[in-house]
Amino acid sequence: YTVSGTVGGFYLKPTDVKLSFYQAKDGTVVPKLHGVQQDEKLLQRPFHEHGFTKQEQGNLQGTGNLGGIAEIKDPKSGEQIPVFVSRDRYTHELEYMRADKWKCPDTICNVQVSPEQKAAFEAGQAVKMENLQFRDGTQRSAYLQVSAVERGLEFLPRAAVQFLQQGQQPA
Repeated sequence: YTVSGTVGGFYLKPTDVKLSFYQAKDGTVVPKLHGVQQDEKLLQRPFHEHGFTKQEQGNLQGTGNLGGIAEIKDPKSGEQIPVFVSRDRYTHELEYMRADKWKCPDTICNVQVSPEQKAAFEAGQAVKMENLQFRDGTQRSAYLQVSAVERGLEFLPRAAVQFLQQGQQPA
């Protein structure tokens, strides 16, 4: 969406945003605007005190996901925590999700996830799953990876799969 207007006495020039909603402590639903970030150096700065390597920067740009587990400083407790890091494909915002709290499903689209595939997912890697059975009755293969933006597994888009095939090998 494109928004503009006056906010708190300041004029907001027309800018592209992604709209999301969250539930406040009192139970009301509150909208949140996520501005599209054009900053090319965003990945070169520390993220919660984690500095991205060149490979991690490439993964975040290529697939939208880190491709591994990062250790960051928890903003609430100050302790180091393991996280999946992802980059929103539209806004370019970085988001994280605790890796130690995520549980891999046993099946995906009626296909049993092997112990090796579970280990790869839990390590933040992309995994090619074969013979996935979709609701429309079709069977296809697809690459999946844990996404902090989606808060779980996501099907990687075609551009991300091309990035994977050019560089790193998925599990």
